Amino acid sequence: MKHLLHKITLMVAAVMLAISASAVKFEYKGVFYNLDLDSKTASVTYTGETPEGNTYSGEISITNKFKYEGEYYRVTSIGEKAFYGCDGIVYVKIGGLVTSIASQAFGNNSMKSLIIPSQVATIAEDAFSGSSIDIFTPEALADYSFLKGVSTSAKVFAPEASLEGIRALWGGTAKSIAPHYYLEDLSTMSEARFRLHKTEYYSLPDAEPFEFSSVITHGVEIFPNEEGVYSWGNLSLGQLCEFQINYSLDYEDIGATEHIAAKPLIQCEEAAVNAGVFTANIAAEENATYSPTEKGVYVDGTKYAADAAGKVTIDALAADAEYIAKPYAIYKGKTYYGAEFVISTKNATGISGAAAEAKFTFNNLSKNGYIEVATTAAGDVAYFIMNITGQKEKEGIIEGDGKVNTVSTAELSSGIYLLNVSGAGITKTVKFVIK
Repeated sequence: MKHLLHKITLMVAAVMLAISASAVKFEYKGVFYNLDLDSKTASVTYTGETPEGNTYSGEISITNKFKYEGEYYRVTSIGEKAFYGCDGIVYVKIGGLVTSIASQAFGNNSMKSLIIPSQVATIAEDAFSGSSIDIFTPEALADYSFLKGVSTSAKVFAPEASLEGIRALWGGTAKSIAPHYYLEDLSTMSEARFRLHKTEYYSLPDAEPFEFSSVITHGVEIFPNEEGVYSWGNLSLGQLCEFQINYSLDYEDIGATEHIAAKPLIQCEEAAVNAGVFTANIAAEENATYSPTEKGVYVDGTKYAADAAGKVTIDALAADAEYIAKPYAIYKGKTYYGAEFVISTKNATGISGAAAEAKFTFNNLSKNGYIEVATTAAGDVAYFIMNITGQKEKEGIIEGDGKVNTVSTAELSSGIYLLNVSGAGITKTVKFVIK
C-alpha cells in the first residue's frame, strides 16, 4: 500500500512539474500573460492569483509579441477572466495577433467601449457577461452569439450586412459602420509599396481622428518610412501580398486584412497636347525577368500603342473635349495599368511658331505649401486641381506670357492630386502628393 501511495505521489509530482514547465506567468509592460513554452504563444491573464483579485486599471495595451528568456512569444488570445471585474480600465488596445477571446474575459467590466480587430475569429458566448461595453466590429464576424452576455444598454457597431442578424440575436441598439481607411497602391514589380489614408466613420461623425501604426505581412511587422510608405520586397510580378493593418481610432487599435498585388510602374512622361494632338513617352518598368512586349495609352477604352521608342501619338481627339486616359504595358501576356490622367483639348486655339508650354515648380507640398506655374501661352489659361476620386478641389485662371503664378495648396488635405493646365494651345497634367 505504501508503495502504491509513493508511486501515485511521484506521478502527481511529475504531472505538476510538466504543467509548470510548459506554462509560465509573465508580466510585460504592465500586462500579465500565461506563456506556452512549447508553442511560444502567450495569453493575456488576470493580475493576481485569482480573477477576483484583478487590479488592471487605466490604459491597457496588449502587445503583438515580446521576448522571454531569449525567445519571442506571440500574443494570440485573451484568456479566461483576463479583465474580469475591473472597474478602473479606461480602454483595452487589442494586439494585432489576438485571434480568440475566452470565457468572461471582459465579464463584470465597467469599460465604455472596445474595438474588436478583424483577425479575432472566436469569442466565447459569455466573454462580456455582466458588462455594458459598446462594441465595434469593423469586419463581419461569423458568430455574434457573444452578444447574449452584453447588456442591452450598450451599442454595437458593425458592417451593414451583419445588422439584421445582430438585431435578431440581441435586443440592444445596432448601428452600421463604414470603412475608414483607403489604400494608395504604389506597388512595383519587385516590391509591394502602399500608403494608407484615413477617412471617417460615416455613421459616427463625432469620432476622433486616428493614425496608422504598423502593418503585419507574412508574419513580419513593418513600419512606414518618412513619407508614410510601407514596403514589402522580394515579390514577383502579380504576386499577392496579404497584410493586416494596425491603426488607432481615438485611443484604440483596429486590425483589418487587405491585399495588394505587385505590379510594374507605368507612367506617361512629357505628355502634352498641341493643336489637338496628344503626344507622350511611355515609361514602363523593366528588369532581367520582365520586359514589356507592348506599351501605350488607353483613351476612353481605345488602345493607342506606342512605337518602338515608346512614343505614343493620338491625333483623333475632338476639339473642346476631355478624355480619361491611362498608360498600359503588357508583360508575358498580361496587361498592367498606370495611374489615370486627363487629356483636354478645351479652348485649344494653337499658337503659330513655337508650341506653348506649361512649366511647374512644386514647393513645400504641404498644407502650407504652393505650386508655381508658368506658361508660354499668349494670354490667360485655366487650371484645375482634381483629387483621386475625380472631384475638382480647386480651379482658376493663371496668366501666360511666361509670368510665374503661385497656386496655394493650403486648402488641400493630405492625398494625391492631378494639376491640369489647359487653354491657348496647351494641355498638361501632372500628379503631385500633399503630405
